[in-house]
Amino acid sequence: MSQNARLPDFLIIGAPKSATTWLARNLEAHPQIAVHPEEIHYFSRFHDKWSLAQYAAKLSGLAGDLIGEKSNSYLTDSHSSARIRAAIPQVKLIAMLRDPVERAYSSYCMQVDRGRADGDVARFLNPERTPLPHIINNSHYYSLLKVYYDTFPREQLHICLFEDMRHSAASMYRDVTRFLGVPDFESDRLHVRFNEKGGDGPGGALARLRWLFHHSPLAGTRLYDTIRNAVPVERLFRRKAQPIAYPAMTEEIRNRLRDYYRPEIELLERLTAIPLRTRWQ
Repeated sequence: MSQNARLPDFLIIGAPKSATTWLARNLEAHPQIAVHPEEIHYFSRFHDKWSLAQYAAKLSGLAGDLIGEKSNSYLTDSHSSARIRAAIPQVKLIAMLRDPVERAYSSYCMQVDRGRADGDVARFLNPERTPLPHIINNSHYYSLLKVYYDTFPREQLHICLFEDMRHSAASMYRDVTRFLGVPDFESDRLHVRFNEKGGDGPGGALARLRWLFHHSPLAGTRLYDTIRNAVPVERLFRRKAQPIAYPAMTEEIRNRLRDYYRPEIELLERLTAIPLRTRWQ
């Protein structure tokens, strides 16, 4: 790797469907911070396809006192923490968590967008018989974060909550920038919503196309980057989706999931020293 190559000073590791895009876009608004505009997934999906130098090359266009990237798969991939520690042991890590029940429901809605889930919300949000286990498993925050606490010093980890973003965005943002060691800054994006739910007609055809492209065998190759950055493709992927109606989560489903996640939330409280049960009611 060349002497001028830079690796990230910080990583936003997840969780999926917890406003991590909002956090990344607000951090890049800071005059001293640069954030890669896309999820790279190097330490999860592409560690065996690229060298560390190739990963650094993907960050070469970033200019800031601090540079970072966001890939939600780093939290949900159990091997990412060890790979990150081996490559950039001093990196700062940010996890943004959301009420596990609401996060699971949002994940289900995304699968409806992509045409991978139907309207049987009770089946998809049933931990014992869901056909898409990641909808449920990606809310197992204690299990997912424990490997990071076992791998990194506690002071390199910062946990923030989706609910704080909703109710006190400026305060939450200030806590993150102070964790990163940069001066306070008033971002003008704090009340902008990113990645809103929405499809492009029945089944979310455009959303399915995006998902299939990003998970194709081409992902991680130069040809993928060439196609992805072509102007017509870029316009297609940035096209605003049309809102669609999602099946509602009933109180019965909600209460069943609350009971299911309660033991793990208690463990997470001990791990993070954050009073989560009073926040996630």
